[in-house]
Amino acid sequence: MTLPKHADKPHYQARTIRKNLGLRSWKVKFRDYTGETTHWLEILLRLQGSIFKAILPWMLFFSLYGFLIALLEYHELHIPLPKIGSGLPNIVLSFNLILSLLLVFRINTAYDRFWEGRKLWGSLVNTSRNLTNGILIIIEDKTLASYAEKEAALRLVTAFAFALKLHLRREKVNKELIGLLPSLEYSKLKNANDPPLQITLRSYELCLEFLPMLFLYDGVP
Repeated sequence: MTLPKHADKPHYQARTIRKNLGLRSWKVKFRDYTGETTHWLEILLRLQGSIFKAILPWMLFFSLYGFLIALLEYHELHIPLPKIGSGLPNIVLSFNLILSLLLVFRINTAYDRFWEGRKLWGSLVNTSRNLTNGILIIIEDKTLASYAEKEAALRLVTAFAFALKLHLRREKVNKELIGLLPSLEYSKLKNANDPPLQITLRSYELCLEFLPMLFLYDGVP
């Protein structure tokens, strides 16, 4: 198989990489974006953050109720019911219409909340990426001490996203932050009421240490 003449050019290689990325299956994309290798059935049956536990008793109740009605109908055991008026079916239809409108309103509200959260989280990702690029470009790492401070600042940017995720889910600080923070700061973070705020304050302290470098970068004597 012969390659095109322009196969060694950068734009051709970049286009080839984008094409290969676009041809990835949804399983590969899910693994690349989330880092999880679980089966799709395990993801659907995941109970963390799901309402399955809340609706399970009602599902069992109505399933049992429908089974009993079907069983009575199968054995032709009809239970006599009191005669109802002619206005009751109209009332039931009116309630069905109101319930449908409420369900539509609730679904739209839930989607608006989801989309707003998605936009805010996307903004957080972009801001973190820009901040990381600024730290990599502006902060010099000529000595081992400056390199360690630069690495600590980069890890704090990543740790803020994880801490904010856990805080929004009302979960405690877990092992996701062990590799991003020193042991002393990690122990303090576990006892903090607002872990994202503590990481923000620590980042502010590092920024004060980096101020002389920022002035030199801007050309300020």
